[in-house]
Amino acid sequence: MLDPITRCLGLVVQYNPNNVAPGSLVKADNCLILRENVVEDRRGYAVYATLANSISSLLTYSNRILSHHGTALSFDDGAGTFTDYTGSYSAPSSAKMRFVEAFSNAYVTTSAGVQVLTGLASGSVRKAGAPRSLDPSYSLNAAGSGFLAAGSQCAYRTVIQRTDANSNVLYGYPSPRLWVANAAGTGKNVDLTLYLPAEAIAGDVVQFYRTAQVAGTGSDTAGDEAALVYQVALTASDITAGFITFTDSIDDALRGAALYISPSQEGITQANDRPPVCKDLALYKSLFMMYANTSTKQRLYLTLVGAGGLTGRSITLAGVTYSFAASENAATGTVGVSGSGVAAVAIDETARSLVRVINRYASNTGVYAYYLSGPSDLPGQILIEERGIGAAAFTVQSSDSTISAMFYPPPPVSPSTNTKSTSSNAVQANAIFYSKQQQPEAVPALNYVLVGPANEAILRIAPLRDSLIIIKERGVYRLSGETPQSFVVTPLDLTVHCKAADSVVVLANQVLMLSNQGVVVITDAGVQVISREIEPLLKPLLSLTGLSSYTSACAYESDRLYFLSVPELSTDAAATQTFVYNIITRTWVRHTYAFTSALVDPTTDKLFFSKPSSAIVYRERKDFTSSDYADPEHSITITAISGNYVTFTLSGTSPDIGWGVAQGGTEIPIESFVDLGAGSYRALMDSDVPSSWTTGAATLYPSVGMEIVWNAWSGKSLGALKQVSEVALLADNIAGNNSATGVVPTFKTNLDEDQEEVSISVPGGGWGSGWGEIPWGGTGDMYGYRTYVPRNKQFCHLMNVGVKHKNAREKLSCTGLVLNFNVVSEVIGK
Repeated sequence: MLDPITRCLGLVVQYNPNNVAPGSLVKADNCLILRENVVEDRRGYAVYATLANSISSLLTYSNRILSHHGTALSFDDGAGTFTDYTGSYSAPSSAKMRFVEAFSNAYVTTSAGVQVLTGLASGSVRKAGAPRSLDPSYSLNAAGSGFLAAGSQCAYRTVIQRTDANSNVLYGYPSPRLWVANAAGTGKNVDLTLYLPAEAIAGDVVQFYRTAQVAGTGSDTAGDEAALVYQVALTASDITAGFITFTDSIDDALRGAALYISPSQEGITQANDRPPVCKDLALYKSLFMMYANTSTKQRLYLTLVGAGGLTGRSITLAGVTYSFAASENAATGTVGVSGSGVAAVAIDETARSLVRVINRYASNTGVYAYYLSGPSDLPGQILIEERGIGAAAFTVQSSDSTISAMFYPPPPVSPSTNTKSTSSNAVQANAIFYSKQQQPEAVPALNYVLVGPANEAILRIAPLRDSLIIIKERGVYRLSGETPQSFVVTPLDLTVHCKAADSVVVLANQVLMLSNQGVVVITDAGVQVISREIEPLLKPLLSLTGLSSYTSACAYESDRLYFLSVPELSTDAAATQTFVYNIITRTWVRHTYAFTSALVDPTTDKLFFSKPSSAIVYRERKDFTSSDYADPEHSITITAISGNYVTFTLSGTSPDIGWGVAQGGTEIPIESFVDLGAGSYRALMDSDVPSSWTTGAATLYPSVGMEIVWNAWSGKSLGALKQVSEVALLADNIAGNNSATGVVPTFKTNLDEDQEEVSISVPGGGWGSGWGEIPWGGTGDMYGYRTYVPRNKQFCHLMNVGVKHKNAREKLSCTGLVLNFNVVSEVIGK
């Protein structure tokens, strides 16, 4: 009787092995099921580049591969040569570096905040966002008359505008508001000075905005509805000087566009902060950049409550000491103490001097100061903020108790510190900050949503077409909405817990990840388990201590594949295997290599990956020829040729049966070999060695090592003793889909559990070594592999049939098998 099995269902090890569907596999190594019911060799890979350090992350930008290795971030020239971007880069704490390519830039998460890549050149990196403007100062112009009428007032703010290399226009946080009153008796123009932050560069544009003038000088009633009166592009000379000056003589009627934070516009609460430090980011609906699991800058709020007794004393802020005297001298770190007899005025003037000196003192490179008090606030309110982001906390200390009493909270006397005198940052593991629409680097301080409990961190965020999927340590949430006003966060499934942040990928507008329930697929409709068939292989891994650190995943859109690299044993200190799921054929297979980072290059549509603790970037072979089916080749030296025997030297590894030796355009598989020691091997080749081969350099190609084993076959009669005399392994008969010249069927039964192999080779271009000289299939495309079953495996109740494909640079497309058997007895056996 003939029993054909023409389905291939991938790995199925969860169910009763006596009741699984025909075509399910108990082993599926180094293969793929890209087409329904066809199992093929996986494509091989080759060395693409070798870097200086072990690779932790691969990224893509501008059609090139980027690598984060050590503290270097490097970009590829398209041919495997990597160049470092200027600077040192570390991933956020307990996370890998993430990236989003958008608006012609690449936005990259680091421990020092989001960095922006604007091109493929070593210096094409900048901090996200534009610099925050420092405090301006003024004096009334002494010459003649001017626009500001006698007995009138106005107010100024400044903004730094930056246009990056890809024409993205960025606006920074505006300066503190500067109030100007003209009590001189005649109309005056206003001389303005603006000191520049250290990160200002030539080409940045400084904009001066002014309110309309109003009558009165006794109190500040100028408001904050400011409009443009002047802008200037900074030059190299301006950067060297560290400040710019401008004389404002513009009539109110000639003012230009309104400042973006004016009350008639977005308001001060929408001032553009830089993005926070984050552990993941995503572009939502192509409009909003989302930043998840965040921490802000180190900040310290300090209020000067009195000016008496400050002269001759000092404070130490962020390790830099500032002294107080009768007059200001920023060059020496000396703060001017106001001599006004009005307490509020003295506090205001002294606090502003302190801000100016902090920002201008050359010894200070760690913090900036901003004066916060407005016309309706108590005077003396100051914000001290780190210049970068991600630095350690800083403190403020006083020289004695007298100066300590002049501030609130009172700074302790040096060297003491306390919590109230130490900066802090807002660490919000459950927060998602969002940018303004199509302004990915403009992130106001109040633009955030909180997702779930504060003590359960957001691990990943993944954008779908209509929503943002939020993966927390416990639970899956969904953010929807078209505008910030309509953003809504809803729980999607709180019983699903992510087991590894790096297992999360987006594939075909759905999210896949490894969870406490196995591998799940997440859509807008909910969460579904897709790894039921391989649950016994995954469950033991879920409790491994290092699972989260060792696991990585990758999505392959064109092949519809999800790659999941995980450990295999509890003793593994890295991923050692990769499970592969096809979302179309709904099948699982396993690859015997693993990666720490992988991606598919959108330009070449090839898989690039790095292995654990390796500095090598590998690239998938994908020319759609038989040459695709080999792993990284080795250079060898042929030292002797005798008949079909070839002796060669090989360092760093040992050869295997089926590996191909190539020289001069001819390639032959190894049939068997002997290890001669000291890296020398004598190999019997599978066919005649051509006369053109000589001693000298050659290439050795490893096979991809495909091996599949079907679940136990019973002939639909579990209790019957059967004699299986022949087995035919079926191959794809479509021209060009199958090029294998040799396969190795394997057999194991319930009566003889030792696996036995039978090698089949192809004489004359077709299959038939088990059936005489004439190949089955003739000289056309090969579509059958027939062989007799080994004698001690023929009698059985259950039989596991498998096939190994050991030959490199050949493609095997297996479409099933046919067993020829007879029932011998109905007696229930072993």
